[in-house]
Amino acid sequence: EWEPRGNTVHACLEAFLKGKPYDPGPYRDWVEPLLNYKLWDRYEAVASEFQMCDMRFDTGGIGGTADCILRHKKTGKYVLADLKTLSASGRSRDISAQLGGYISLLGHVKPEIQISNCIAIWSKPHETFTTTFNPIICKDVYEAQRKYFFSQQPQI
Repeated sequence: EWEPRGNTVHACLEAFLKGKPYDPGPYRDWVEPLLNYKLWDRYEAVASEFQMCDMRFDTGGIGGTADCILRHKKTGKYVLADLKTLSASGRSRDISAQLGGYISLLGHVKPEIQISNCIAIWSKPHETFTTTFNPIICKDVYEAQRKYFFSQQPQI
C-alpha cells in the first residue's frame, strides 16, 4: 500500500517543482495539501530527485537521491528536503541519518551548495507538515552510522 502511494506522491512533487503536469490518481488527498503547502511560497527548487554518488569507499561507493534542494526566495539560503508519505494514522520519525547522508554526498558533488537547514516534508491525507533537522547533527549521525556499518563488513 505504501509503495505506490509514495511513488505517486513523489512523482507529483517532482512534476510540480519542474512545472510539469501531474496526475495524483487515487492519492489526491496526499498531493493537494502537499502542493498547496505554504512552504512553496517561500522556497524555490534548485534540484529535484537529485542523484549523487561518493566513490571514495572500497565497497563501490555510496549513492542516494535527494528529493529536493530548495533555496529561500529572499535570503538565498539552501534547505535540503525529504518527502515522506504517511497513512492517516502515521507519525513523523527521526530521519536525521538519511538527511546527513545526502549532505555528505552533496559535499562531494556540489560543495558550493551549503545547506543551512534540513526538513522532512510529511504528507498525509488532507495534511502536510514539516519537521526541521540541524544539518550538522544530521551529518554527524550519518557518519557515525556509516563508520559502524563499514566496521561490520568482512575484511577481504
